[in-house]
Amino acid sequence: MWLVVWRYKYMIAAVTLVCGVVALLVAFTATPSFHAETAVTQVSNHNMSGAGALASQFGGLASMVGVNLGSVNGPAKEADGLLKSRMLCEEFVKRYDLRPILFKNAKHPPSLWFAVRQFQLAVLTVRDDKRSGLTIVSVNWTDPVVAARWANDFVAWRTKCCACARSLNRRPASRTSMTKLPIPTWSRSSA
Repeated sequence: MWLVVWRYKYMIAAVTLVCGVVALLVAFTATPSFHAETAVTQVSNHNMSGAGALASQFGGLASMVGVNLGSVNGPAKEADGLLKSRMLCEEFVKRYDLRPILFKNAKHPPSLWFAVRQFQLAVLTVRDDKRSGLTIVSVNWTDPVVAARWANDFVAWRTKCCACARSLNRRPASRTSMTKLPIPTWSRSSA
């Protein structure tokens, strides 16, 4: 065995050197990516009779040990569905004018459809954590401050849309009512 290794020592050294150079090249030219997460839960305490309040307390105890007893809340499911909707992503991309940001090297900004698709596929992830019952909104971006801001603002935008829908007698929020909502503000802490 050592004779075979010794015979091909120059080939082994060349392959090792090429792989090392490629690894260094990738390491120094790769764009860093930062991951920001926001956990979302639905808080509801209306229509709580004695039995409902007791069941809610047991659900809270179960979630502390990592068991999800589930919920049948209609508004909670609608709110979580809104987080995954294309309409909310489209409004978010339009409000924050993300087309030029998502496609920096493009000569002409792509259509809104392509920008929303890129935002949903490459930047935003919405998943349900079955164990805790939370909805996790994740944003991947090259700047950690922007990633955190987008994650928080996306959830705030969803909250504004849900509030708007509730104020319209539980009818689904229309595009016209959503566009009149203010952009959520965000300020940096001095820490």
